[in-house]
Amino acid sequence: AAAAEADQRKIAEEGREDAEKARDQAKKAAAMAEAINQFLVKEMLGSAAPEVSLGRKITVEEVLANAAAKIDGAFPDQPLLEAHVRQTLGKTYFSLGLYDAAKPHIAKALEIRTRELGEDHRDTIVSMTSAARGKSRSEAEAMLRKAVEIGRRVLGEEHPDTLEAMFSLAETLRHQSKYDECEPLH
Repeated sequence: AAAAEADQRKIAEEGREDAEKARDQAKKAAAMAEAINQFLVKEMLGSAAPEVSLGRKITVEEVLANAAAKIDGAFPDQPLLEAHVRQTLGKTYFSLGLYDAAKPHIAKALEIRTRELGEDHRDTIVSMTSAARGKSRSEAEAMLRKAVEIGRRVLGEEHPDTLEAMFSLAETLRHQSKYDECEPLH
């Protein structure tokens, strides 16, 4: 009975520790979301405010450029926040077809995430997949093969980020006429 009671106390203690860790992670995630929101509202959307634009129409490209100009030093001692905002800026630039503007932000996000989280983290895999878009086909292929391998191992074959890396690799292989390799990935 005493041993069973000790086991129950140990299980309860482990459960409390897990709950505390989860609460701490939730607080960190909330603080990160708030900091990102403040940057996006103040720096990105703030540049389109009537008192700033003085009645002239502001393009999305101008809003992005204003935010990009202010990102250096905006998150002192918070590199993962900077990486997240840079990833978002880069992805938005890519979606607008502004590849040269996207590349430095994606590259910096990948650098920060690799340093802070390691290669085996989901966010690093996302940045790695994005960064491949700005590379030569052979460099992109190598980077995407790595992202797919890590994604499969860490996230699993069916995870959306693994699938995104697989699709990007398949498209890179297709552009190189490596159809036998790209078909199974598609």
